[in-house]
Amino acid sequence: ASREHDTIWLKNIEQDLPIVKIDSFATHVLQILPHRDIAYWNDDLAIRYCHLSRPSETFELIRFSQVPEHMAISEDEKLIAFALSNRELRVWDSDTKSLRDDLFPHAEKVSSLAFTPSGRSLVTLSVNSTLRCWNVQTGQLTLERKLLPSDPVVQVGSSSFSPDLRYVALRPDDQSVHLFRLHTDGLVPSDQRAGGLAPSAR
Repeated sequence: ASREHDTIWLKNIEQDLPIVKIDSFATHVLQILPHRDIAYWNDDLAIRYCHLSRPSETFELIRFSQVPEHMAISEDEKLIAFALSNRELRVWDSDTKSLRDDLFPHAEKVSSLAFTPSGRSLVTLSVNSTLRCWNVQTGQLTLERKLLPSDPVVQVGSSSFSPDLRYVALRPDDQSVHLFRLHTDGLVPSDQRAGGLAPSAR
């Protein structure tokens, strides 16, 4: 799947099936759930989806009052987290087919987010380089740590977590790239063995 301007393109690479074009406005997020064969994306304020076997049939999952800018899906594909343009984080539960009540408030915009492998915790990185870990069940903040110095003030232009959540890479507005190794229990107290957080390379 790829996005270009106001268009999403879907193609089955394994079977070399033709590309399917889906019109979509102001698309910021696009992800595929491989086990369920479903693609999710935002069409302005709405989250839409389609089954990959029938990509021409699209459906609305939910509509927000603010634009979804980032999305993360748990490993079991039961939870979907959305970072909205008003700095809220919302979690969709596919079992209940509804949003959870917890809002996971942020003082800054979120640059990226990811679930831990167990799905019990949600990790976010804000544009001011603050790393936070949230208990998904309770909405409680379990860790908060600044990755880059506060002086001089920098803004994270882009960032990304590795699929196994062992690393996070971020590019501040000074165009440098920082890679941090995440030792998980400092990051995810309820999920993993003891550890800490350390820069791997800069």
